[in-house]
Amino acid sequence: MRVMWPSCLLAAIILAMSCLSCSAATNKKDKPNAIVHPLDESNWTAVMDPKGEWMVEFIAPWCPACKDFAPEFQRLAEWNQSPHVKFASVDVHEQPGLSGRFLITALPTVYHIKDGVVRYYNYIRDRERMSLWLAREDWFKVNPVGTLLYPDSIQMGLVGSFFKLSMNLKNVHSWMTEDKGMPNWLTYVIFAIGTVALGGVIGVLLVVVIEAITGRKNTNEIPIHWPTPTSKLQFESKEDKEALRKKTDQSGGDSPATSATNTDEEDNLAEATDEKSGTAKQKSDNEMLGSATGTDEEGGSKMEAGDKAVRRRKARREE
Repeated sequence: MRVMWPSCLLAAIILAMSCLSCSAATNKKDKPNAIVHPLDESNWTAVMDPKGEWMVEFIAPWCPACKDFAPEFQRLAEWNQSPHVKFASVDVHEQPGLSGRFLITALPTVYHIKDGVVRYYNYIRDRERMSLWLAREDWFKVNPVGTLLYPDSIQMGLVGSFFKLSMNLKNVHSWMTEDKGMPNWLTYVIFAIGTVALGGVIGVLLVVVIEAITGRKNTNEIPIHWPTPTSKLQFESKEDKEALRKKTDQSGGDSPATSATNTDEEDNLAEATDEKSGTAKQKSDNEMLGSATGTDEEGGSKMEAGDKAVRRRKARREE
């Protein structure tokens, strides 16, 4: 009987490959963590579980380095011996919001997240080194990211929104240039006008909100209430009034010349009274001005200037 060795050898090879495939499938079933879970906006919070441990890669389909690293990361998930470590992947082209939340600036990027604490993996990216790094728990030697940069914080959520907005603007630009055939300079002009208009609207809204919260302050100056003359600062003192009354009574029966003389004396007395009242008024004004400015020396100097002016007027009248 003639034996067909090539056919038997081929059958043995196929049988061996089938056994290996079954063994690999069994191992994958025994190791559910070997699956690399895709993350998006709906399930990314699972990696921030306070009782879980994750290795998360950020890649893009147009990145050559990412194409080389993705199979290595998959093999790491299959080769990993720790049952607590899970693996996930984020396509930054499809998920720009997550790219902003984790502040991805280079590709590929790997983060280790343990009990909600985020650390950046910045070592050699191969299966052996990464597996050893996890087994030795060398991640404990790496400083976690700052509190302000945590992906689940409000500010990083805003950054993620800006990343999504930039991606949407890029898609709009592609639609305008490729589908509508617009020149690039025209699209730039349209975006510039839209940016200026949006900035103006936001500025007006901020002013309205600030005024509504704080209220408009009264910028009017505080009015100065000048005090009215008191009994001590009357324009005519009681003594002057009494002297004037006596002179008037005495001039009732005098001759015209005497009356004229008395009239001159009354005029001089009135002038003296006016001068005295002016001096009192000047003194009062100086005191009020000094109190308004808060300096006694300035008020005193202005009082002396007023007295000198009164004396000069008296000297001119006497001449």
